[in-house]
Amino acid sequence: MKVNRKYTGFDYLLSIAIVVLACINVRRWQFYFAGRFNLGRFFLLFSLTYWLIFLLIICCLVLIVKRVLSNWQKAGIKDRFKGLLLLLFLATAVVFALTRRGRPFANTYLKGFRQRMLVQTDITAIQAWLSEVSDYTNGDKIPPSSWPQAVRQLSPETLQFWSCEDSCIDLTWSGPPGNQWGLTVGLSSMQIPESDLGRYRMSMSGWSQSDSFGAYVWFYEGK
Repeated sequence: MKVNRKYTGFDYLLSIAIVVLACINVRRWQFYFAGRFNLGRFFLLFSLTYWLIFLLIICCLVLIVKRVLSNWQKAGIKDRFKGLLLLLFLATAVVFALTRRGRPFANTYLKGFRQRMLVQTDITAIQAWLSEVSDYTNGDKIPPSSWPQAVRQLSPETLQFWSCEDSCIDLTWSGPPGNQWGLTVGLSSMQIPESDLGRYRMSMSGWSQSDSFGAYVWFYEGK
């Protein structure tokens, strides 16, 4: 006599875990979180979690397959059909996670970092201070004692002045292995350089490069 072995809550919990983990990796949510809390110094750790999540997905999938196969001989037709649907659903989720090409990690980090800067930064106050700066030449690093309060509250590692075309300042943070990221503030008419390989930039107004209102965030990958 066949024993009708039902799938337990554990099986469905594993299935939900696989889908959630796949979504995290596809959407790069861990890197958005890192940018939102300015955790760039741990960028390598977040990159490692990306691959650890893939490994966890595979382990969960192998466990589900093993449980479906172990139940196969004793399961009824209804539960066999459930097992096949479960495997098909999970296989689709895994293939989607492995093959979908998302944005680079740094771009997703910038989306979170940009949101942090929008909430915490008084761009107008920095621009007003910048318009009065006259003691520095191109490339000078401004000492912390001269930083305005709007910059000081962000606690950047360095503040650097540039005067190539339009005057602007870089608020910079850094972390291993040589990565740098930050906020550039200039006049409202300042043009944003295009992103290129290893150097990513995003307007404070979003993805549009034409409407920057004089500020953008950036991330430079170390070699």
